[in-house]
Amino acid sequence: MSTIDKDAVADTLEQIAALLELKGENAFRVRAFRGAARTVGALPGTVSASLDDGTLAAAKGVGPATLQVVQELVTSGHSTMLEELRAQVPPGLVEMLQLPGLGVSKVRQIQETLHIETIAELE
Repeated sequence: MSTIDKDAVADTLEQIAALLELKGENAFRVRAFRGAARTVGALPGTVSASLDDGTLAAAKGVGPATLQVVQELVTSGHSTMLEELRAQVPPGLVEMLQLPGLGVSKVRQIQETLHIETIAELE
């Protein structure tokens, strides 16, 4: 059992949401992961305690898919889903998210319209 804190779990769920959005996945799925990230961040106590006592499973905004990711993070310290998404999304797009003023929707628009996938190409 890993000792991952709720901020790290929330951050992972937020990263998954961003990568799903970059891939053009269903907006409801993206919102579900963002909502779960907020819910996890606001939990009282630890994530593992909330998993054990069922608080997290009963929390509004946490569905089976997000719960599975959280359980994997708590037990193993990593997320297979996040790793798979990172492999599917060009790393340059993720780097562009670090630029001030560029959010997920702008980065997606840049990729789709201009076919640019790296910061070097953007410059």
